[in-house]
Amino acid sequence: MPRAAPAPLSAPPAIACRDLRKEYGGSTPIVALDGVNLDVSSGEFLSVLGPSGGGKSTLLHLLGGIDRATSGTVSVGGREIGSLPEKDLTLYRRRDVGMVFQFFNLLPHLTVSENVELPRLLDGRDDAAEHADIAEQTISAISAASALYVVFVLRFTAA
Repeated sequence: MPRAAPAPLSAPPAIACRDLRKEYGGSTPIVALDGVNLDVSSGEFLSVLGPSGGGKSTLLHLLGGIDRATSGTVSVGGREIGSLPEKDLTLYRRRDVGMVFQFFNLLPHLTVSENVELPRLLDGRDDAAEHADIAEQTISAISAASALYVVFVLRFTAA
């Protein structure tokens, strides 16, 4: 009698947070995140909702590699980003993460298109002009979503 094929293993999460804690120091420490556990599958869309001061931006900053957790782990694409050296964290932010901030944080002396293309130029790529259409599409998408406060997009590539 033929044997049945084994059940497929589920793919690991694209984003995994384990026991995530972020505390801001000072005379009275402020705990922004405490014991967060989160899995996000590849292709899944996620909304982060909550009251002002509830830790939404803190969570996105940790996922985007802008800040580091006080304790716990953040893994993106199977890579634990909280322990990356600063140089690797900079490359992670430049190559793998796109963040649109509530107040945009654009360089005022550059056009919006130039701001979008800047990470490719910083990465030593001279093909930014070839990606002008992508930059314009991104700008249009952001403009269309201007009612959103925070947009977080992860892009994973096979290369």
